[in-house]
Amino acid sequence: MPTWSSRNKERGGATRPFTMRENIEIVQGVTYSRTVTVRDSAGTKINVTGATATWKLAKEADATADLSLSVGSGITLTTPAQGLITIAVTAAQADALAAGTYVHECKLTVGGVTYRPFWGDTIVTEDID
Repeated sequence: MPTWSSRNKERGGATRPFTMRENIEIVQGVTYSRTVTVRDSAGTKINVTGATATWKLAKEADATADLSLSVGSGITLTTPAQGLITIAVTAAQADALAAGTYVHECKLTVGGVTYRPFWGDTIVTEDID
């Protein structure tokens, strides 16, 4: 499991929430699931009760999303008081994606503050069946 980075402090953002670059692989026709903990710049877990969240997958950062998830539709506030959220791509959603390289980003807003818990590159590969 990836660990949280303090790179935000290196960028002069002592008050910025932690963010984690995480490159992932999704296999066409196979369910993908990832649970993350949302933390602030001090590393403290953020209570995400009542949060809105999105996770988007696109060919380029400014492109229209090829897949977009939200709370209740692919994103679950798993244990909100502990900051845990789960992103889940169904097998059917994964199968509908073309093989190739994408970018992904998760954004979450709670209490008027927007966090970016994780982001990175995604490789969608063909199922070999």
